Amino acid sequence: MKIRLNGALLLIGALLLAGCGGSGGDSSMSGDPASLPDLSASTTSLEGHVADGYLRNALVFLDRNGNKRHDADEPMTRSGERGYYSLSVTKEDGDRYPVVVQIQAGETIDEDNVGEPVAFNMTLEAPTGHHAFISPLSTLIKHELDKAPQMAVPEAEVRVRNALNLAEDLSLLEDYVAQSLSSADADRRAAAVRAHNTARVLTRLMGELLTEMEALFDGAIPV
Repeated sequence: MKIRLNGALLLIGALLLAGCGGSGGDSSMSGDPASLPDLSASTTSLEGHVADGYLRNALVFLDRNGNKRHDADEPMTRSGERGYYSLSVTKEDGDRYPVVVQIQAGETIDEDNVGEPVAFNMTLEAPTGHHAFISPLSTLIKHELDKAPQMAVPEAEVRVRNALNLAEDLSLLEDYVAQSLSSADADRRAAAVRAHNTARVLTRLMGELLTEMEALFDGAIPV
């Protein structure tokens, strides 16, 4: 499979330098657990799937302070089979903050790899309100929005799609794994397979670049 490697590397390099790559095994939980939002009153469940291929036992949380790390006052859960998660949050917070996923080396399982744990730490995310499918592709879209907050989600998606040379009629925020397995349309199924393969390549590149950058900067990537 060929992707526009230069464009992909530029996106990934900018992502890591922006501090979105994730590093270290510590989830950086801090703060007072008593400050967790009261979920007994007006609550909702944010549900979705996490993937490169589907990812089990990844830490999924609502990033209320924007630091891309789980803090003690932020609702969290773990993904299960097929990367499924259900996160209980207040209705107000669910519309206001993005869902972030921490992949943890030796703990998170990539179902593409026959139950083997991943070998690196990484952070995945998606634009606020687009939590149904979180992947390396949604992470790049979120990064484009972080760079230009005035940009609309569709425009950010087009930028990522063009950089990766992906099909125009396939949403990068939808479950490409499910579509690659079950779509009745052959062209759409092929486009989903390509998106899945691209995400796998991106995951490997992100992990390798992050490891090299951590070595270069003695474990702490400057932000």
